[in-house]
Amino acid sequence: MALASRIEAVRATLRQQIKPRRFVPEVEQVWLVEQRQMRKRQRFLVLEGPSCTGKTVYATTLAEVGRTLELNCASTVEPDLRAFRPDLHTCVVFDEASCEMVLRCKKLFQAPDQWVSMSHSQTNCHSYQVWMHGCMLIVCSNRWSQELTRLSECDRSWLVQNSVHVQVDSPLWVDTDSALSRSPEL
Repeated sequence: MALASRIEAVRATLRQQIKPRRFVPEVEQVWLVEQRQMRKRQRFLVLEGPSCTGKTVYATTLAEVGRTLELNCASTVEPDLRAFRPDLHTCVVFDEASCEMVLRCKKLFQAPDQWVSMSHSQTNCHSYQVWMHGCMLIVCSNRWSQELTRLSECDRSWLVQNSVHVQVDSPLWVDTDSALSRSPEL
């Protein structure tokens, strides 16, 4: 209980340090609008750009506080969604997910109106199912475009058609401190 209390205190302090997110037209006027519509399946969002541009933090601010599940997908074949709760999570951030991982999980990344089986094996003794419909799915990547170029035309086409890709070239937050320091003194 002491560790849980300490973790929550750290998270509360860090939430206060998050700067307002920058307006990104492709996200606000296209992807979020689509997410609010009832559809059989949804497109996922790809935020691609250099490290330290705020992609992951930005992605977590697109849902209400506490409603985002963030997964570390670096070097994984399939995301581990056993912690996902459809009654709690409205957004899943797949941090450092690869094109190949998404292609292996096509059904999952379309957020269909049906259960999706995960962790398949020859015996399926560890398989489980998730209900992702209505959940915002976001991939954060440093090299999405580079990976796309190495794929077959068919796979590349599927990824392009089923995602909204945003190239991040500058920080995804509004630097309120700089804005205040530039304002004229009264």
